[in-house]
Formats: sequence, structure tokens, C-alpha cells
Amino acid sequence: MEREALLIVLASMFLHGLYVVLLAAVYASGDLSQVYYIMRGVGPLLVPKLGVTVLQEKLTLAIC
Repeated sequence: MEREALLIVLASMFLHGLYVVLLAAVYASGDLSQVYYIMRGVGPLLVPKLGVTVLQEKLTLAIC
């Protein structure tokens, strides 16, 4: 169990680092007024998509 947790943490660190590097590259190469909004929206779009496709999660409508 402890080894699995460590692998998850390392994978998360790698993906976050990759995201930051790609974000900096996109900000440097594009017009900030367009690129900023696109890149800020990519994360919230990819997380549910990857959760459903890779982890077989089920999305539900949360009503407070």
C-alpha cells in the first residue's frame, strides 16, 4: 500500500511539472490575451475526461 501511494505521488509530481513546463512554453510563444484563457480551461476539461476514460470513474450531478 505504501509503495502504491508513493507511485501515485511521483506520477502526480511528474504530471504537474510537465504541465508547468508546457504552460510556460505556450505563454512564451503565443499572445497572452488568447493563450491564457485557453490554457486555464484545459485542466478542468482534461481531469474529468481522464478520470472517466483511464480510471473508469462515473460522473454524477452534485446538487447541494
